[in-house]
Amino acid sequence: EPGFAFNKPSDIVRIHDAVGKDNFGILYDTCHGQMTGVVGARQEGEKEVFGSQIELIRKLSGRILHVHLIDSDNTCHKDASGQDETSAHPPFGMGVLNFDEIMPELAKASRLPHDWWTVDLCFWADAWGATADAKKKVDELIAKYG
Repeated sequence: EPGFAFNKPSDIVRIHDAVGKDNFGILYDTCHGQMTGVVGARQEGEKEVFGSQIELIRKLSGRILHVHLIDSDNTCHKDASGQDETSAHPPFGMGVLNFDEIMPELAKASRLPHDWWTVDLCFWADAWGATADAKKKVDELIAKYG
């Protein structure tokens, strides 16, 4: 997540692998994946980015135990002083993510111990108003990609 100290792909892999426990995994958030893995938001020093989320998902293959689904508009939510804080979480269709590319890769790369996915509308001004449409979109994605 852009707002945290460890927000480069290699940081994520290093920490996961150092723990080395089967019940410790990565929560993959499609918005955060875009902002940390493709945009490089709030990364200190040299940015570590990929051309697409697909590359990041493949790098994390076998380590993903939970998924948050939501779009990304390649921006960060601003804190009270106007500074970038964490990823903006626009509803599906209001961002740049291609879920027809992302979902098959997530399905292959994850080892979810359950059959549910989470919608993340963090900081969205009308999150409750967007929830029904988001649920419908997730149901469509799950029906299509399992």
